[in-house]
Amino acid sequence: MPFALKQSSSVALHRSVLLVAITLCVFLSPALLATPAEATSEGTNALEICGTLRAHTAASASAEGSLRIGSRTYPVATGVGAGNGGVEVAVGRDLCATASIGLTSGRLVRYLFFPMLSGDRVCGNLIRPTAVDSFAMRSDFGELTLQRATQAVGLDNPGMRVCYAYQVDGGTGDLVATAKVPVRDNFSDREHLTRCGTVKAYVPATATSSGQITIGSALFRIDAGTVYTGDPAGDRTDRTTVGQAMCVISTLDTGGDIVEYLTRAMDSNITATASAYTLPSASNPGIAILSYQSRFELRIPAALDATLDLARSTYCFSIAVDANGDMTASAVAPCSPGVAAGGGTATPTVTASPPTSASVSPTPTPSLTLAPSPSLVAAASPTTTPGEPGAPEFLVVVGVALVAVAGLVRYLLRRWLPR
Repeated sequence: MPFALKQSSSVALHRSVLLVAITLCVFLSPALLATPAEATSEGTNALEICGTLRAHTAASASAEGSLRIGSRTYPVATGVGAGNGGVEVAVGRDLCATASIGLTSGRLVRYLFFPMLSGDRVCGNLIRPTAVDSFAMRSDFGELTLQRATQAVGLDNPGMRVCYAYQVDGGTGDLVATAKVPVRDNFSDREHLTRCGTVKAYVPATATSSGQITIGSALFRIDAGTVYTGDPAGDRTDRTTVGQAMCVISTLDTGGDIVEYLTRAMDSNITATASAYTLPSASNPGIAILSYQSRFELRIPAALDATLDLARSTYCFSIAVDANGDMTASAVAPCSPGVAAGGGTATPTVTASPPTSASVSPTPTPSLTLAPSPSLVAAASPTTTPGEPGAPEFLVVVGVALVAVAGLVRYLLRRWLPR
């Protein structure tokens, strides 16, 4: 065979092999690469927005909406509806909204209106200021931004618990801090914390020395003189046991030490609506904040995150503890009747309460009961992974692909190889 013919046949054969490879990818990739579904979540942050409602345009299934409170405007993601915690939503009215905002999209993916702040102060943990005339703090339902009436309104170190007198500016409609006030020794002023996982160490405090409790990867100091509080309306016996999966529900002083607390056994399942969500990265799991006020968190393994949309939806999980002893979601579980859960855009809800039937003090969460959103689907069972192909369909696709590839190879060989 002349060299040119050999070269031509070789090139043709190489092209045919390449074409076969491409065909394999086209036919087989939809079936082989469909497990699990690509992650649809995005990281979110929790916001608490208070002031005068200037404008509100509801989003639709095909168009974004918009929310403006005071001087701040927030786009609302397509298909996201507003929840209502018992307030008339009317332009010109002073009110608040709790919301989850996408860190990538910059859009609200969940929000709920509730009445304007009451009382003479608002409290939270100070966030490092990024402007001279305003600051933010971690309040009950998210990061709350306040304008400073004057530079004389002092700011403490980031992370410190602070309280401020406030008012709504009649011109801008923004919430304004008018003066710093003391953090009182009562529930509404104090910081609260709920943590679940394996109790790795526990030393109760005495009248003269502090104690400590380690839950999973977190250690908390118990202030000297603090006696186990227990349930004020029930069991006050301290049954905290090292090695057991438990939850600690606590109140902290301004320095972050526990001054009231109770412990209880960790539940085996939970309904989770994330007010804020940090996506998994490298070997680190995702972290869903279920109650912003108490920083109650649930870890989400990367493999599970890939099948969910935690930014927008409510899910029920079976829970366990990970290698560090922290509470983690182990599988998606069926929800109780009446609980709307699953993929799609979730009906706006207030973040979950801490996992206890008897808290140290009542939780000031706006109450809200909503009918399940029609866009939600039934919760997946622990044995079903969204996006995973069923066995019969998978085999049919593979069979059709192999027949097509065999026919293509036969055709190419008959056309290009020498006889």
